[in-house]
Amino acid sequence: MKQIFVISLFIIVVFTKCGTSNKNSVQDQADNLSQSNLSEQGNPETEQEGNLFENADFIKKYNGYIAFKNSFHKGVVRSYRSYFKWADKEKGPQNSKRTHPRISTLSDYSLKDAEEKIAATPEIANVDNLMQIVLKNARELFSLVETANGYYKKENYKDDDFAEGKKLHPQLVTAFEKYFDAYDKMNVPFKKLQDELFIYDVEKYKTDGKDISYNLMVNMKSVEKSLGLIGNLDGSDLKKIDLEAFDKEVKEFRKTHEALEKLSKNKEQVDSEFKSMNKNYLDTYINVGMSLIKEIRNFKERIQKNNFKYGITHPSIPDEGSPAKLRKLYSELIRAYNSLNR
Repeated sequence: MKQIFVISLFIIVVFTKCGTSNKNSVQDQADNLSQSNLSEQGNPETEQEGNLFENADFIKKYNGYIAFKNSFHKGVVRSYRSYFKWADKEKGPQNSKRTHPRISTLSDYSLKDAEEKIAATPEIANVDNLMQIVLKNARELFSLVETANGYYKKENYKDDDFAEGKKLHPQLVTAFEKYFDAYDKMNVPFKKLQDELFIYDVEKYKTDGKDISYNLMVNMKSVEKSLGLIGNLDGSDLKKIDLEAFDKEVKEFRKTHEALEKLSKNKEQVDSEFKSMNKNYLDTYINVGMSLIKEIRNFKERIQKNNFKYGITHPSIPDEGSPAKLRKLYSELIRAYNSLNR
């Protein structure tokens, strides 16, 4: 079976492993998660044997949950950032000439799809019930964000000196906190499921002789682990990183990247694993990997030289060697992988 990274494996890792939520963790995570690449036609024989990971309905449901994470959850992260970038969490919105009040909107399309996936079979034990709570809180948050967006987009705060904004503020704070709390709790068993699916995929690729797919999965996993070691650290706190463990993951990443470079020249192997219209994305993946190798080097140099000064456009345009730059490139890896496997 195949897994699509439709992202971020990393987003999940940070929320789960770091045990954090809300403002600090949210600020650093807004990438994509990986979907399963198993053919949704399924395999009748393995389905009869009870192999959940070869069940087409399970894969559709699993990918639906990933799609929710990649769309609505990312939207929540953006909305949170856009609002608390200018609104004080304790004091609420304040009148200031430097303030540009705004809050990014959310899409309700993912909410409708998530409701269908939760009700679909087969049941995903320990996930479906928690996802139901996520959906409930997501809907409440969506409604509040819509109201707040309309208020700020029309600039009504200029008429009432933020009176309505101050009423909405504690509701928004509570709604964001409830959503992230529910998401974090759901993400613990879902991350366990992802890890099990990853192991299954990797072993099957190896058995089936799909060397490119095997190396792609191991390659992305090594990046995920290295970014997990960085977590939410930045600036001088980056000196706290376990560099020995970090270097171990980077070594695995470079090893599998070199393997991918060689395998990409094997036309027969490429043709056997990927659709003709998508094959060019393998080169895209490899090129992004090259950039990541360079940025990892820059990242380590920053730590060695104690240089943590970033330009004025950072993090919107991440500086070289910054954790934000590494995460951005990881997202690009995932997008290339997903495009390769569509």
